[in-house]
Formats: sequence, structure tokens, C-alpha cells
Amino acid sequence: MGRSIIFCLCFLLSGYSVQSDEEWTAANDNARARVVIDVGGDEPEGSMGFGWSYKERDHVRTYRWIEHMEADVWFEREEVGEMKLRVEAAALHVEGMRQNIGVYINHAFITEWVCPDHHEFTMYHIRIPRQHLRPGNNRLTLRVGYRHRIERERRELGLAVERIVLESY
Repeated sequence: MGRSIIFCLCFLLSGYSVQSDEEWTAANDNARARVVIDVGGDEPEGSMGFGWSYKERDHVRTYRWIEHMEADVWFEREEVGEMKLRVEAAALHVEGMRQNIGVYINHAFITEWVCPDHHEFTMYHIRIPRQHLRPGNNRLTLRVGYRHRIERERRELGLAVERIVLESY
């Protein structure tokens, strides 16, 4: 019994590392350069705008559907620079149709993603050029190509989003 407790303590402590002041500062600077919007969470960081449905849960994750043709989120930037955008989402797939997602920053079209022919969550990512961002409030809009009502569902759904991450380059 005593040996198993010591083994567990050693195992747990073996993954523990002490950060230097420089490492701690770099990690916190990186955290400031990152915005995580947990769309499926209880209180997503940033401001959820128009177009989102209520929070749902499956056996793995929580998410919200875009139930209009578009949905937006607002996020703050102190400094403006090129950013990397990652969106973890699952498109509503209707046989014979390809869902596409238009990505807009502050009303400017950035790119369009064509979704795979399945309902599984996929990580979409792009670079956002600095000229599309501004200090203060910024608006990210996701626009879907179509919405569809499934079975007894009253809503017309297009895209389920779990998380949005914006990181400085």
C-alpha cells in the first residue's frame, strides 16, 4: 500500500515543472494574444451576437447551432496584427448538397470553407490579415450556404460550432 502511494506521488510529480520568470512571462503574453470563445459553453468569452441557438450537448462536446443564415461573435483586440482563426464545427450535411461557410471580419469577406460530406466536427483554420482587424471591438461573422430542418426539429440549422480560437502570429 505504501509503495503504491509513493509511486503515484512520483508519477504525478514527474510531470511537474518549474517555470522561469521568462517562461511565465512568455506564456502570459501568449495568453493575452489569444482569444478563446467557447461557443458551446455556459458563458462564452467574448460577446455572442446574432444567429445562435441554445447550448446543446452530445456524448463528447457542447456546441450551439447557427440557426439563421449567419451568426456572429464580438472580440476585443488591444493591438492589431495578423491572426490565426480556428473554428471547430460540424456542418449539417444534406445528401446531394455541399455546405459552405463564408468567413467575414468586420464586414469584409476573408474566405469560404467547403465542408466535408459528413456530420463530424472538423477544425477549420485560416490567417486573418492585419488590415481587417482594428483596435477595440471586432466582429467575426460565419455565414452558411443553406439551412435545413431535420425530422421534428422546429429550427432550420446550418452549422454546429463548439469553439472559436483567435491567436496572434
